[in-house]
Amino acid sequence: MKKFFIIFSGLVVSVLIGVALLEIWLRIFPSLIPIELLVHFRKEPRAEIAQRRHLPTEDDTVLLNRDDGGPHTSLDLQTICC
Repeated sequence: MKKFFIIFSGLVVSVLIGVALLEIWLRIFPSLIPIELLVHFRKEPRAEIAQRRHLPTEDDTVLLNRDDGGPHTSLDLQTICC
């Protein structure tokens, strides 16, 4: 039983170290995060990562209401002003 506990605790420590290294690696290189995964992040970290990757965020867009009842159109402010 003691041998099992030692092996199990070693495995847990290895997984924790691996997750910590992955977290550090992704914070240093946010471009490694696929956009398909980024859309599922919470709003604050998603916006921060998007800004670091020079992607448009909700703060960089304007929602245009249509008077003909069609779907709303979003306009990227970065392409207009700069």
